[in-house]
Amino acid sequence: MKKKQLIAMGLAGVMAMSVAACGGTKETPQAKQEAKQEVESSAEATKTLPSASDDIIKIGDGSASFDLWMQIHPITAEAYKNLGEHPGAKLWEEKTGVKVNYINPPVGEEKKNLNLLLNDPGSLPDAFAIGDFDSIYPGGTMMAIEDGVIIDITEMVEQYAPNFMAMINADEKLKKDVYNDDGVMVGFGTIIVNEARREKAMYGPIINQTYLEKAGLEVPTTIAEWEEMLTAFKEMGVKAPLSFDPQYMKDCFAGAFGVPSGGGYYIDVEGDGKVHYAGTEENYKEFLTVMNRWYENGLIDADYATRKLNQDILPMMVNGNAGSYVGYVTAFKQLPTNATAQGFDELKLVGAPFPSLNKGDQVHLRDFENNRTALAVYITSNAEDPISIIQWFDQMYSLAGRRINTFGEEGVTYEMVDGVCTYTDFIIKNPDGLSMTQAGRKYIFKDMFRTWEDDDHAQLYTEESQFDAWDKWDLADKTAALPRMLTLSADEADEYVKISSTLNAYAQEMQQKFIMGTADIETEWDNFVATLESLECNKAAEIRQAAYERYLSR
Repeated sequence: MKKKQLIAMGLAGVMAMSVAACGGTKETPQAKQEAKQEVESSAEATKTLPSASDDIIKIGDGSASFDLWMQIHPITAEAYKNLGEHPGAKLWEEKTGVKVNYINPPVGEEKKNLNLLLNDPGSLPDAFAIGDFDSIYPGGTMMAIEDGVIIDITEMVEQYAPNFMAMINADEKLKKDVYNDDGVMVGFGTIIVNEARREKAMYGPIINQTYLEKAGLEVPTTIAEWEEMLTAFKEMGVKAPLSFDPQYMKDCFAGAFGVPSGGGYYIDVEGDGKVHYAGTEENYKEFLTVMNRWYENGLIDADYATRKLNQDILPMMVNGNAGSYVGYVTAFKQLPTNATAQGFDELKLVGAPFPSLNKGDQVHLRDFENNRTALAVYITSNAEDPISIIQWFDQMYSLAGRRINTFGEEGVTYEMVDGVCTYTDFIIKNPDGLSMTQAGRKYIFKDMFRTWEDDDHAQLYTEESQFDAWDKWDLADKTAALPRMLTLSADEADEYVKISSTLNAYAQEMQQKFIMGTADIETEWDNFVATLESLECNKAAEIRQAAYERYLSR
């Protein structure tokens, strides 16, 4: 943090030591880390630690600043080139006394941009926010700390982020997900999911109920029933009985065969209880065989491989060209309205369970929300004042901070109605014709929200059909899914990244070829399996198994 003349919760003495530690000749990353640890130890011995608060606490005097690299949401980028232009950024500067210099990479080029910075650590900003950092930096978070690229902020967060710590200490599962196996804090600055949605499905199979009723069929629950329904849709003239964005397909149909799609990893809950790589198993071959049959019979969108959910598939549902897809319940409110406005009045959405292979089988793979997202904030060795950066982010977990980033300014973007934060018509029925999502991103600092709020969800999800879909999706369990917050040692991470970069690309490429029929499953399967094994899929599974066992022991 630059130009430090900080108030910072009575930490003036600590900040003075920080200035001394960072002044003079240029230091090595290791020396900077040692200096920060000395500052922290002195602070612990001499200062009263802050406590959680409903209010935002002013931590700077207006002259303090730090540089923050983070992605900008594509919809926010429609209104602003840089987050520093957002009214929310100005509001946070006013309330905290700290100016943040936002560095926003081009949309879609975030990881590439960050990699360029990581290749030149001296150019790194004071902090950066990114998801799944372990897959980006060779050797993962622990190696980045060892290399002096980022610093270990564990004890500083525990001491100077009372709002954040109050939230994670209230839930043991959540707490488990913000520390790694070494007890290092790797989840500070993350987005904490509200309790109502933790471990619940957020997306799944969705069908045009009008088409279903015309076919005289019930909501399908098995693979065979899906095939019957899709065949009926085709005979009715629907161009794409089933369309999906490959990114969201995941376990939707593969889970019926007990495996994840794309040749991923899973826990064999009905077998040895160990981590398996699905790509080499017969169940995965059976899944691909069914999908290939559907594709060859015209039941799957011929262009599914290049389809994007928002740009392609939702418009296809709106104009009636698609009969079913895999997506989120947020579409249940707006899509039928859009369809009617475009002259198609036969769109009524209904959720369907993650299908099983046989009637009554329990499915053990589905989408689920974790206790927190993969996003986290990392403070680099270039930061002169990590404590104040931590304090600044911690304000976003206070009640006032959560409201600002989720609902905005009271009286403008929301009102308190019977104790509930309620969006005003300025957001819901924006006078400039912006959608609720566009208005929310333009006028509320949603790029910085750090918690899912019940009041927010209560206004986003109001249709009975949305809750019905969630209930159906949750009929499947997720016991075969690996926890998403596994952490690898530096050596494991280095080896795993080297293996998975080639392995995953090959597996995804061949899945598409098998489904579309450009590769023959029967004649090329053995070579496919042999290639996966030569790419060390089994070694990667062993690494995941070891990480899974450590996770259970946290």
